[in-house]
Amino acid sequence: MNAIIEKLYYFCEWISKLAHISLLWFVFTLLGFGIFGIMPATSALFSVCRKWVQGEHITQLNKIYWTYYKRDFKEINFVGFIFFIIGLILIINFNILFLDLTTLPIIISLSTFIIAFIYLCLLINFFPVFVHYDISLFNCFKHALLITFIQPIRTLSMLFWFMFVSILSLFLPIFIPFFTIGLIGLGFSWISLSGYAKISNHSNAI
Repeated sequence: MNAIIEKLYYFCEWISKLAHISLLWFVFTLLGFGIFGIMPATSALFSVCRKWVQGEHITQLNKIYWTYYKRDFKEINFVGFIFFIIGLILIINFNILFLDLTTLPIIISLSTFIIAFIYLCLLINFFPVFVHYDISLFNCFKHALLITFIQPIRTLSMLFWFMFVSILSLFLPIFIPFFTIGLIGLGFSWISLSGYAKISNHSNAI
């Protein structure tokens, strides 16, 4: 009986954590007027999720979240600007591509889709790398890109996890404000950290 109660308590605790951090993400995104808030709010979410996956107990979640949000605000918004520009260029290319799909060479169409896929993988891998490694932004981009190719299964796992949570949220809209972003962040952190551990073990072995 005690084991059942303990498991139920553990489950409810995680439900509470996910709801809390998801609401914090929405609040801090709005705090930065959306456009300036979404990147630092996401970065702070990944920083907290990383600690949870590593087994750290956080007692003052609001305070910790705010600390990460302030610390990375300028730097991560600069990253957001870079991703925005690249994404905008890709959208323009796709619009041109679909307008002249029959006249453009197949190599151009194929290259556009490949670049877009790499961009998506880079975006997915960037946040876990940014909060895990104490390195420059350039090296964050480099590491995220390398991990995309070195550990493609883990990158695809993150993509599938994102799709799963998104589809689940579409069928259960009440899920969105309370659990969606928290589940995505927690899943990405768990998948990426297990990958980083293997990279570290391999480096030490060499």
